[in-house]
Amino acid sequence: MVNNRTAPTYKAAKKLNTILNNHLHLENQYNVINSNALAKELIQLKINNKHRLLTLDIKDHFVNIPIKEIINITKSQLLMHNNKHTTNQIITLLETILGQNYFTFQNQIYQPPT
Repeated sequence: MVNNRTAPTYKAAKKLNTILNNHLHLENQYNVINSNALAKELIQLKINNKHRLLTLDIKDHFVNIPIKEIINITKSQLLMHNNKHTTNQIITLLETILGQNYFTFQNQIYQPPT
């Protein structure tokens, strides 16, 4: 990952985190410390094809997340408790920020596909 503290979207991403926390009303929320803790908790969950995993605190595995799917899931969740105008504003900001996703590999900068 590239340190984005100087990126134009950095402050917007911090604000978006607050907005999402206020506007997303998720039935189930889980927080984990690391991937080992996540694996242990996931084994105990009873899941079916309708369940989705959504994480809002992404760091090292950000480039592996299917951005379009995350945007679609977030939009459907927002529409459950917010009007269409508010939802569209939040989704536009989310798309803008996720579009600024870059990472480095062997001293090359890449932008993963969206």
